[in-house]
Amino acid sequence: MAAAVVDWLFLPLAAWPLWRVMRQSGNKRNYFLVVLLGLMAVANGVFHAITLGWLALTPVVPVQAAILVIVIMETAIGTRIIPIFTRNGAPGTPPLVQPKLDRVSIGLVAASALAWVAAAPAWLFAPLVLAAAALVLLRLWRWQALRTLSVPLLWIMHLSYGWIAVGFVLLALASWQLASASAGFHALAVGSMAGLMLGMMTRTTLGHTGRPLKAGRAERAMFVLIQLSALSRVLSALGWDNAAGALLLVSAACWAVAFGLHAAVYRPYLANARVDGKSG
Repeated sequence: MAAAVVDWLFLPLAAWPLWRVMRQSGNKRNYFLVVLLGLMAVANGVFHAITLGWLALTPVVPVQAAILVIVIMETAIGTRIIPIFTRNGAPGTPPLVQPKLDRVSIGLVAASALAWVAAAPAWLFAPLVLAAAALVLLRLWRWQALRTLSVPLLWIMHLSYGWIAVGFVLLALASWQLASASAGFHALAVGSMAGLMLGMMTRTTLGHTGRPLKAGRAERAMFVLIQLSALSRVLSALGWDNAAGALLLVSAACWAVAFGLHAAVYRPYLANARVDGKSG
């Protein structure tokens, strides 16, 4: 019980200062982030209620719900920043942005997440989630994703965002009993979530420590490793693994090395003063 309370309190306590800063600055545009953190806190509370024996449900449901909340967050934030990063990081590659299409896409992702958590029938869920996946891919194409392959700090964002579409297609297949739901959620968690985390942590650390926004060998290695981790984990969930779980072990190793490499390389960046002498 004590551990459950401490764990559950983390998200509300993290959301509170975020809310205060937004309210003081009048940043109503980002209020949705506090709402999403609240939904994650609800999912976390349901998970603990299940593990404590208070609810007769499978703990997989709140875990999947929390992942889908993060996917909604990724979709919304990615819609804002990926085109900007592309425009600034690859001159001559203007992304095509259509706000109405973006809003429809985010709405479909949110509706798909709600439909999955509500256990909507396949005839309703599958077309909805496939439409969401199609719009994700369409917008990536309009954002000039294929023209960012020479810029690691950009392709990691585009490719990781594309894993949302892969995960949704796999969930559609799962609703038709043609694939494992685990494959879909690992595409979302390892492919999109971990990939976008590494991409954003790398970019923001370089920028806010006064370093050039340019990927070196370490960055390229960690980006490739996290993509290999996602691919091998999804293939394992689809039944392509052997009895020893070789693909699962490859996925775990790639994940650990990718984040371990990031920690080793970027700890000194974050622990020391900016290299350009500015404050921060």
